Amino acid sequence: MTKINKKKNKPNRSWIPTVLIIALILVIASVILILKNSSDSTRIQADKLPETKFDRSLEEKRPIFVFFHSTNCQLCIEMIHNVDKVYPEFKDSVVIVDVNVYDESNKQILLRFNIHSIPTLVFIDRNGDGKLSIGVMSPNQLRDQLLLLAGE
Repeated sequence: MTKINKKKNKPNRSWIPTVLIIALILVIASVILILKNSSDSTRIQADKLPETKFDRSLEEKRPIFVFFHSTNCQLCIEMIHNVDKVYPEFKDSVVIVDVNVYDESNKQILLRFNIHSIPTLVFIDRNGDGKLSIGVMSPNQLRDQLLLLAGE
């Protein structure tokens, strides 16, 4: 009896390490992109915060009108209409920082200005000196205050 030596044909799998390396590189690249986009998104959101806008404008020595209000207080709604009516005349000369007091992301600027009543209007000149007004201003009163800021 003769022994027949049968070799089993094993499939060639030499490509597996290469595919695993490529897959690992793709996973690492994806993680890096996700983390980068996440940090960019956080920075963009921070740039939209009223406090960031206020600080940047203060550093640039620009006149600033800070408007603290809510969207459900009757006096605030009246003041919003007055601001909408007057502010466009000053959009190139005075920065407006619009702060909704019920937006949780504005908590720090509320603490910073110690806001307890709304509407509250703060007018800050190029030197960083401010004037505070609580309550509704007529369109003419608001225009006068913005003219003072813009005309310095």
